[in-house]
Amino acid sequence: MPPRKRKSESNLPAATENTPKRAKNTSADRSKKSKKREPSPPPPSSSPEPEEDIKPRNDHIDWQFEYEGNNLSALLLTEIEDNNAHRQILGFNTNGATIAKTTGDTQVKHHRTLARKVLFNHPSGKWANEPIERLATAVKNHINSLKSQYRMHRNALSETGQGIGSQAEVTVGSKLAGAFDEILKKFPQYWRMRDLLFQNPTFEPQLTLNGSSTVDVTTILATRVSDLEDEPELGDD
Repeated sequence: MPPRKRKSESNLPAATENTPKRAKNTSADRSKKSKKREPSPPPPSSSPEPEEDIKPRNDHIDWQFEYEGNNLSALLLTEIEDNNAHRQILGFNTNGATIAKTTGDTQVKHHRTLARKVLFNHPSGKWANEPIERLATAVKNHINSLKSQYRMHRNALSETGQGIGSQAEVTVGSKLAGAFDEILKKFPQYWRMRDLLFQNPTFEPQLTLNGSSTVDVTTILATRVSDLEDEPELGDD
């Protein structure tokens, strides 16, 4: 039998596009691809993140602001003093007047009314673009602050008064008079707050001096401490 002829390479079937190729997806390749798919970190911000505002909501109100000779805190007290409804609802005395409380007549409503009169409609126009709710909160907080300051100074005067030895010590230049001078420098609204919080002189305490004489301190101790209740500083009622 004659020997078979070897097929030449030219007769071999040529590789086609459908011919499967050897996979080259090694573990190293997969690692490279996985690294490529990882998102790149964001570029550093050009400006720092804004800090959270932790200041009180009403810190934009300067209650010592004066316009045409009128102090802002004094204007607020005037509005309260001239309106017995404000006095009653906000916890001040009404000079003996009895005010009928109507439906919906709340502290929130009075805070808004005062905020509109004293701040929103202020002739300077300084707070004309402020939300009325924010201004009402500022009014509420300032009233509470005035009460707290009055109570603190009232208690300090009570302690000072306990050391009085005679009626003469309540005169100008006395220890007690000096204490008043210091208080009025820090808290000029003291006497107005005394009048607003004054209840009834019959029930105000007196200081006993050496067991015999007394000094009537109803003008010093305007009201009992229990009559001034703590209220929250922020938010509406």
